[in-house]
Formats: sequence, C-alpha cells, structure tokens
Amino acid sequence: MNSLIIDEDGVYDPKLTNDRLLLGMKGTFSELELSILRQRSQEALRLKAARGDLHTSVAVGYVRTSDDRLELDPDRRVRKSLHLAFRKFAEFGSVRQVAIWLCDNGIKMPIVVYGPRGRMVEWRLPRYNTIHRLLTNPTYAGAYAFGRTGSQVRIEAGRKLVTRNVRRSQKDWEVLIRDHHDGYISWQDYESNQRTINGNANMKGAMVPGSVRNGGGLLVGLLRCGRCGRKLRVHHNGLRGVARYLCNGATVNHGRRTKCIEFGNVRIDAAVSAEVLSAIAPLGLDAALQAIADRERAGGERLQHIELELG
Repeated sequence: MNSLIIDEDGVYDPKLTNDRLLLGMKGTFSELELSILRQRSQEALRLKAARGDLHTSVAVGYVRTSDDRLELDPDRRVRKSLHLAFRKFAEFGSVRQVAIWLCDNGIKMPIVVYGPRGRMVEWRLPRYNTIHRLLTNPTYAGAYAFGRTGSQVRIEAGRKLVTRNVRRSQKDWEVLIRDHHDGYISWQDYESNQRTINGNANMKGAMVPGSVRNGGGLLVGLLRCGRCGRKLRVHHNGLRGVARYLCNGATVNHGRRTKCIEFGNVRIDAAVSAEVLSAIAPLGLDAALQAIADRERAGGERLQHIELELG
C-alpha cells in the first residue's frame, strides 16, 4: 500500500522501518498521556466526593444550591408526598403494599425528568421501582454516599465480560458522610427500613426471613424446617385450600433421596389458628370493655356540658 500518515510534525511512510518506529513511539506516548489524564480526572472526582461535593444528579425532593449544597425542595407538595411514602412504609412494612396503596388512592408521586428546559419534576402514579429507589436511597436520610455501585469483571468462553452498576454492600461504599444535609427520615429509620426490605426478599438465600406468600395454606412463607432450618416449600393440591408443607433441603444439599420433613396443612393451620385466637381473646375483651368505658365517660361529659349550658 502506498499510503502516507501526516500530522503537524511531518509525513510518515509506514513501509519504512524508521517511520514505523517513530509512529509506534508516538502512539505509546500518546496512550500514556491519555492514561495519566484519565487517572488525574478520576482522582479529582474522588477527592470531590470525599468532601461530599460531587453531585452527578440530585434526588427528587432536593435542590442544589449555587455552592453545591443540597437543600429540601421548596415545593411543599413534593415534600408532603415523600413524607407520606415513608409513613406508609412504616405502617405497612412492604414496598409493594405502599405502591399499591398509593395507586389505589390515586396519589401521584414526583419524579425527576430532564428535557430541553433542564431538570423538571413530573407527577405520575408510582411503580414498585419508584418506591423502592426512594426507600433505599441514603440521601433521604441526610447522608452523602458515593460508590454504591461498581463493576465486576469475569471471564466467559475466554473473553472478558464487564458487568456495570453492580450494587455494593454498605461497608464497600467508597464514601459515606452522615448528617451531610437535612433528611426526610433519620439514619436509624433508614437502617430499619433496609432491614425490613431485605427481610421481605424471597429467594435471596435460605436463611432470609422473607415475606408471607400467596396460597391456600395459612402459614405459607412462615415455617422453617426443624432439621436444616430452611424455609418450607408449599405444594398445592386442588382448589379447596389444601396444601402440603415440605423441605427438600436434604435432597438438594445432602444428596439424600428422602425429604427432611413433609406434612399437610389442615391440622397445623387449625392448631395455630386456635392458639392465636386464644392468645388475642383476652386482649379483645379488654379492648371492648375499655371502649364501653370511654363511651360512657364521653356521654357523661357531654351531658354535664349540656346541663351547664342550660343552667
């Protein structure tokens, strides 16, 4: 090939050994220079993040001031809607139930969108992911966090594959500054919410508590095997609410041909129901007597008030 390479310093012919050597050296120095610039820029970002001043985006419910500080959104509707979501999670203890309650009541939640006019807040009915991101974001607890996600490199079929945006555990975050700005909840409430969310997760490990599952059995998702400690699975037999609780941990993990334990749900559900009812019956009686007393006291006070007005 009779091609030439031209730059601001000269003209080079790749067929000539000296020109190829010079081009190779220039390419090496150029790559080294780019690498140094990249390292310096990344280190500058890390130093800014260590001070809590790096904000690649601002969560809904906050605004960024001219001096790179986070302040609560001045829009009262935005603040009230976020406070409502946190209160409902404290009441329900379930991300999905909060999303369902908000949608059933037609309550829209704010989301941030970026368009030709810059950052704007729109109102939409929430999805599960919207509420989950809200409850798991430490920003709403007044904390600054950096490095919550990372990359994982693995080799498959002799090729390098990079998986980005892999969530890290809190102890692996690069920066965590508490009391960085005003929060919608306290840090203690945030950590309590994370324990609740992690405990509700099903299929996230054998020893995760998990949430109650659908099914005809009364104790679906609540029973554990007395031998291996794993959560019992449920097999449904028909449409009349008949089910069988079983644990196949011995088969899966220990190579045995028999299950750890297996039994029907009819007798155990009835026994647990009877124990629960017997436990709450005294409380129900006390509550009824207290309600009657409160009503009589309120009626007496109302009568006394009427007599004073007439007399």
